[in-house]
Amino acid sequence: AAPREDLGGRALPAEIRYRVLRAAWGPGADPCETCPERLEAAAELDPVLRRSQGLPETAWVDPEASPGWTYRYRVQATDARGRPGPSSDAVQITWLPLPAPEPEAFPGDGEVLARSAWPPLPPGLEPLGLRAYDLTDRRVGTAEPGAAEVRVTGLPNGVPWRGELRLAARTPEGWDVESPGAPVAATPEDRVPPLPPSDLVALAEPTGVRLRWAHSGTEPYAAVIVLRAEDGGLREIARLPGGAFSFEDRSVEPGRTYRYTVRAVDAAGNESLPAREVVVRLR
Repeated sequence: AAPREDLGGRALPAEIRYRVLRAAWGPGADPCETCPERLEAAAELDPVLRRSQGLPETAWVDPEASPGWTYRYRVQATDARGRPGPSSDAVQITWLPLPAPEPEAFPGDGEVLARSAWPPLPPGLEPLGLRAYDLTDRRVGTAEPGAAEVRVTGLPNGVPWRGELRLAARTPEGWDVESPGAPVAATPEDRVPPLPPSDLVALAEPTGVRLRWAHSGTEPYAAVIVLRAEDGGLREIARLPGGAFSFEDRSVEPGRTYRYTVRAVDAAGNESLPAREVVVRLR
């Protein structure tokens, strides 16, 4: 976080710069906690320049880190003339790079399921789970520790979703670390049929047979299919708008028996199970 005032209590300008200081120890070396630090400048960061490049203003990735090395970092804020303030507290980490996952993406109803097997991890890392991010680097899904899949929910059907999947683990010092991101993409699809219409009734009227039914569930119907059977199996006799709740069959004949049912269709074309059949005997 950026300092808000100088040591004299005066407000600092919004645009200050940062200097990252670093000390390093090779694999197996002891980073003595009480020994004098030999910190060297690893980076000079200009927030204005980084913002113009689309980079975070108060975050930095060390491109020179080597596997198994231990690093200690401090950060200094510098004024416009390059004068540094006091150093921040130190943070220390042994860098054990995580391999990137190799994900597969599967579309679902309003969601995307991303799966990846866990590759072998460097010794000392504890697996935490898979993490999904959108293209703005916002985490949108987290799996349980060691799980091989993560769900991204709340997505609109029919709209392509793109993001990336990362492995997460914990270092011996207790830091949460992530692998490089692997791209994932899928288009959510509505594959779940709506609930069938309920309370279907059939009434014999002078002009034919009138059917009535009720909507079930919260998903809107895109269409309602009316089916009728005489001596054989059911066949479609009408396809109505989704908001229809009744239908009059005027093609019936006196003295015959008819069976009816209705099905609902959602916007994705999924058909519901048939409603409970009703039977009408015409005189």
